[in-house]
Amino acid sequence: MPRRRFPRTGPSEYPLGETFAVDHNLGAQVGDNNVQRNTFYVPGVRTAWPVRLGVPPQVADHYQHRDARRQLAEALAPGGTGARGRSVVVSGLGGVGKSQLAAHHAWSVWPDSAIDLAVWMPVLSRDAVVSTYAEASRQVLSGTIPDIALRAPEEAAQLLRDWLAATSRRWLMVLDDVQDPQDLHGLWPPHNDSGEILLTSRRRDAALNTATSMWHRVIELGVYTETEAIDFLTKALAGHAVHAVERMQLQGLAEDLGRLPLALSQAVAFLHDKPLLTVAGYRRRLADRRYTLADVLPSSAELPDQYAATVDATWSLSIERADRLRPRGLARPLLEVASLLDPHGSPLAVFTGTVIRDCLATAVGREVDQEAVQDGLACLHRLNLLTLDPTRPGRAVAVHPLVQRAVRDALSPAHVGDLARLTADALLDLWPEFDTADLGVARTLRSCSEALDAVTVSALSQPDHHPLLFRIGRSLAESGQITASATHFLRLCRDATSRLGSVHLQTLAARCHLARLQGMAGDASGAVTEFEALRATAEGALGSDDDLVMAICNDLAHWRDESGDSAGAIAGYEQLLANHQRVLGPDHLGTLCNRGNLASCRGNAGDAVGALADLEALLVDQLRVLGPDHYSILITRRHLASFRGQAGDVPGAIAEYEMLLVEQQRVLGPDHPSTLTTRNNLVYWRSSAGDATRAVAEAKVLLADQRRVLEADHPALFTTRANLASWRGEAGDTGGAVAELEALLTDQRRILGSDHPKNLAIRGMLARWRGEGGDPARAEAEYESVLADECRVLGSDHRDTLITRNNLASWRGDAGDLAGAVADLQALLADSERVLGPGHKSTLTIRNNLISWQMIADLQSWPGWWKSLAMEWWAHGA
Repeated sequence: MPRRRFPRTGPSEYPLGETFAVDHNLGAQVGDNNVQRNTFYVPGVRTAWPVRLGVPPQVADHYQHRDARRQLAEALAPGGTGARGRSVVVSGLGGVGKSQLAAHHAWSVWPDSAIDLAVWMPVLSRDAVVSTYAEASRQVLSGTIPDIALRAPEEAAQLLRDWLAATSRRWLMVLDDVQDPQDLHGLWPPHNDSGEILLTSRRRDAALNTATSMWHRVIELGVYTETEAIDFLTKALAGHAVHAVERMQLQGLAEDLGRLPLALSQAVAFLHDKPLLTVAGYRRRLADRRYTLADVLPSSAELPDQYAATVDATWSLSIERADRLRPRGLARPLLEVASLLDPHGSPLAVFTGTVIRDCLATAVGREVDQEAVQDGLACLHRLNLLTLDPTRPGRAVAVHPLVQRAVRDALSPAHVGDLARLTADALLDLWPEFDTADLGVARTLRSCSEALDAVTVSALSQPDHHPLLFRIGRSLAESGQITASATHFLRLCRDATSRLGSVHLQTLAARCHLARLQGMAGDASGAVTEFEALRATAEGALGSDDDLVMAICNDLAHWRDESGDSAGAIAGYEQLLANHQRVLGPDHLGTLCNRGNLASCRGNAGDAVGALADLEALLVDQLRVLGPDHYSILITRRHLASFRGQAGDVPGAIAEYEMLLVEQQRVLGPDHPSTLTTRNNLVYWRSSAGDATRAVAEAKVLLADQRRVLEADHPALFTTRANLASWRGEAGDTGGAVAELEALLTDQRRILGSDHPKNLAIRGMLARWRGEGGDPARAEAEYESVLADECRVLGSDHRDTLITRNNLASWRGDAGDLAGAVADLQALLADSERVLGPGHKSTLTIRNNLISWQMIADLQSWPGWWKSLAMEWWAHGA
């Protein structure tokens, strides 16, 4: 039958030349653009165009025009930059504003009579989709299919899809908040150039994520940008009674709520309902662990009209759905673990390790392997409850902080406590004894552990401190964050003392770390005093053969050496070595490490040759017991190379460092801190061989690598900067050396304080290079200032103090006071022989300097040309 065409007269008219099946061939195949069946035209009740079905939600006040709106407009525009089918899926976490984005677009269409059909359809179930489709078909097709109201809903829905595929009329279908992609199976609106499809969902299943399809475009909607969040809060709180100074709190509030649009909107509503509550006061409530999210956001009865649910309720259904996906029962417990970790990301290995898998297996009553855990996390990813990023193995699992808080709020205190210690076990199981592997992983483990400790309050301290708490503090110290580590251990020490007693093992261990950090902060003498008192207490409580007591004795010897008491340090190491051999045996790792410490201490005391022999014997035993790639062996080889150079064999030191560097790059990797330290030492000995220009170039490359790998204020960076300054000076750039040292001194004072020994050393280097730059008088004055502070901080007999006295005497001589230089060196030689011994390398250096200045002073008394000739002869190396 030929199609009949009618002129278009207005909104209430017959369809433009369309035909539909009535009942003659219900089994015919239907394609998106092709309907093949026996049809005829049946005039009936006119359709009242335009048709509107459903009501989009109200657009929130102060709606933010985000970049996603531009993307959506481009994708849906005819001939625009979107996909050919003008079909868009907006996916994202519940609360990021997917429905608001869709509603804003829908309301822009609703008054437009050129859009013949616009449908807003909440996709809560398949029945809801079928019902909405059926109602739309009744309104659209009633003029062409008289009995459409009598058709079964599924049949009516398919008839609507047929019409959408064939019509030339313009239409928009919005499928909001799709809960399950299966609900749309066979019901996805068909492609038609005259239609627009907009779907929103928290899901990112393959069934919805059709980014590779030629017909669909996917927009992943995230949280507000920082600018968008602050702009929203500024506008939304304009009428709130907020002090002007508190407007600076808006950025903090945006970050507190993770810039989640729904949370920010509901926080604004909460503030408007409480006019006396300031933004700062609201932030204090948010940070108070006594409050849950329900306490600091509107209740369901207090929500403005545009919000369907509270923030916490927004995710509860998604969690239930994720937990029902295969493998059933794993999603919720995995999300509970993730809710205790760093929201910016945690290692996948935390979840796939044996600790978590064994617990999951007990909970679900079946074996859980790594693949099952990965699939369980994928279920949460599909529901946008977390994000999986396999390209970032150290940060592969990230969860929005408000999702984390909502999950924790639903847990009982007892469950949180059990979960906290389980998660701590999983983190500690991944963490090496020392941060000797990938430093990025170490930083991630530390941030996850700190987050776990923070959000579970005292769960890791009951009934006693979990070992993870000690590992956090040690890692902070290993990364150079001495003050943060000391603060951490001070908290542990006070808590352990109050709950467990002053002689409990954990109290003593915390005190041991605190004393060690005191030495690392520059107070070596104070560390010695603390360790002496701690040893007496620990021996009385635990006995002299306890592991902790021997660790305390090792630290005591180390800090005695650092404080300048070489003889006391050597005696301490010798006594400890006897105890180690008796209690642990000669091949125990602790015994071998003690031998290395003793050898290095002897070398530092001036016996480089003896240290070299001891370390060579130690290396033989370590290779036999530990194998060639053990970390302790690499340390021994580094000390061997150093003392070989100190013993006078500079080429041998360079050769050994070069071989060691190759091994460390193979075993530890090129970016490991120990590898970087070896590079620094290698440059040092190359510069000692006379190639300062090469040293400057290599130090610059090393510094760039350290800045890329290490913490911003890591001690190794300070060391390299100091060496680079020195090598610049030796290469002739005294001005560059001074500038570098001045900048370094500023940074070290900020981190270490004015009296730290490292700062005193930098001040001495500054004095030297100012003198080398042509100002010996200023060098003399600055060395006098450094000496006064070293006598006060370190003591008059400390090795560093003696070195400064030697340098001061030399610059005094260069400034013209030859008699003063000689007198200073004579007094210094007597003190050095008393403190260090007559054969110490520093004593020998002082004796040589004294001879030189005495010779120069004597030459000054020669008459006329004899004096000039003698001075020239002396200057050329006599």
